[in-house]
Amino acid sequence: MRATITQAGRAPARNHRGRRNLLLRLPVCQVDCYKPVTVYQTILRSLSDARYLVDKALLKTLAHRKPVLLEVCRDVALLPHPSFGRRGEPLDGLARPVRDCNEGSLAAAAAAIAGWLAEKKRPLIVVGRRARHYGDQVLRFAEASCYAVTVVADGKGLFPEDHPQFIGVYFKGFSDPASIAETVAASDALVFIGVHFHEFNWPSVPDNATHERSVILYKSRAVLGLTRAFTTVPTSRLLPALAAQVVPNPGAYAYFKSRPSLPPQLPPNGPEFTAPDDAPLKTQQVYDLVESLVSTPGYDLIVDTGDALWRAGRLRLAAGTSYECQFLAGNIGPALPCGLGFSLGAATKTGNRTVIIIGDGGLQMTAQEIGTFSRFGSNAVVVVVNNDGYVVERYLSPIIHASYNYVNRWDYAAVAAAMCNGHGRYKVLRATSLEEAEAAFGEARALTDHFVFLEMVVSPKDAAPSAGAMRRAFAGAFFSPFPLYKKRLEAELGQDFVRHSAGVAAKRTMSESLSEAFAAAAISPRTSLDDLLPRPPLNGGGGAGVGREGGPGMPTIDSVGSLAGLTASGSREDINGAAEANGSSCESNGDACGAAGNGLSHASA
Repeated sequence: MRATITQAGRAPARNHRGRRNLLLRLPVCQVDCYKPVTVYQTILRSLSDARYLVDKALLKTLAHRKPVLLEVCRDVALLPHPSFGRRGEPLDGLARPVRDCNEGSLAAAAAAIAGWLAEKKRPLIVVGRRARHYGDQVLRFAEASCYAVTVVADGKGLFPEDHPQFIGVYFKGFSDPASIAETVAASDALVFIGVHFHEFNWPSVPDNATHERSVILYKSRAVLGLTRAFTTVPTSRLLPALAAQVVPNPGAYAYFKSRPSLPPQLPPNGPEFTAPDDAPLKTQQVYDLVESLVSTPGYDLIVDTGDALWRAGRLRLAAGTSYECQFLAGNIGPALPCGLGFSLGAATKTGNRTVIIIGDGGLQMTAQEIGTFSRFGSNAVVVVVNNDGYVVERYLSPIIHASYNYVNRWDYAAVAAAMCNGHGRYKVLRATSLEEAEAAFGEARALTDHFVFLEMVVSPKDAAPSAGAMRRAFAGAFFSPFPLYKKRLEAELGQDFVRHSAGVAAKRTMSESLSEAFAAAAISPRTSLDDLLPRPPLNGGGGAGVGREGGPGMPTIDSVGSLAGLTASGSREDINGAAEANGSSCESNGDACGAAGNGLSHASA
């Protein structure tokens, strides 16, 4: 079982309770903030009830497998207690609560589902992230049924990728090979185990047609087709019961093997998202080197949100390799602190070494954690793909070279060396060519007891093969209704596509007030800080390889001007982040600007 993280905090002293003070109000606000994302919140105000409250918090997190919040008053933490310092009998262990199970419902569910599956020709198992709590049962059920097995994006690593029944990671339109999606479409029975339906996993909430050909197994509930549901049936108990009754059927796997193994048909990325042919180091070559690590036993992989998500799904993992990524929130930068905790915590139980993939933009969000790796003796390998900013934001944004899609260029190798600063065992390496990258990964593999920081410098245009499709699906679909972006997107993606997307989007989400709020945003070529501070070369700070001088400064959004200020070119120098509504329009139409802000948060998520 994987441990659930419990958030601990510090509350004011007990005698401050009830005073009118802003700082003293913050812990209460913090409890309110954590309510939507925790199952239990409490504040420890005395030692007399500490044992009860701590045990209660632990029982809650074990029962629900979700976080809890435990605040401790600052003066309580300093109080003495007779039990402190004494080594008495060990405390009784907290057994994980057992989910209720109705034996009659369990037998009925197993019989009904097994009978329904026996009538199908191509049953298929789909595994999601919630199946991590019963991975052994999933494996036994798959082997007993002989069904083909696919995993959704956030379920990668939860089923052995070297297993003969595993066909790959499913993501409609992006599955590689394309025969994975073809097999899912051709299956007449989908067994969903632990799947969380959201846009990164399944293109949409299952419709009636999908429900009719599916069995959905939740934690304690099973839904069969559109007609039957069974409650108080834990999946951990239902899967062994199904394994004992299921009729083996390799139909879906035979269909998968009969299909040609071809890559998905994706629209071209275009020149803005295609690496130059003569680039000394390409991003795919970096991922090939990462795969050379994680495809052998003894490694775990943590992937940051961004361009990495569209590449890491194709990496083959060895048996016993854990894979973690942040899909739900879609925030950039969590891979570094998550990888730190993983390398010091869960990985110590298996002995695996943690490999972390993160971009330079994501690293700037949480770079302060770098020094902690060497300080506490982590042997993780951090691979920083330095592509000069947020590549994923560039292909999701209506204006590719908007200023908010770039970050200041750091000398990342120097930053890492400065943060470690002689503490512990560590190695910092930088590569700007394939030869240097191969040597760096070879050294990282050999230094098994070191924290290794690898900076890989690649072209800013080197995006994932799915960048063109994602741009059409996101920027084209969400921003084409706005006159501010329509002509620019028509020139890039084609008039027919943009006009069709604008019509569909307008019927689905857009309103006249929202369009007016965006149209009110104006652009003026005002001098920005970038004009005053020249950007250093991309490979500045030493090391071999090619560099590129920074261009002139970029204009920024002004509160005055006209729509004519938006030029027709797409260069980084003359385009600005035009997706922000100006202050005057917000004053006159608060609701519209609030809606516009929500739209912008999607563009930058």
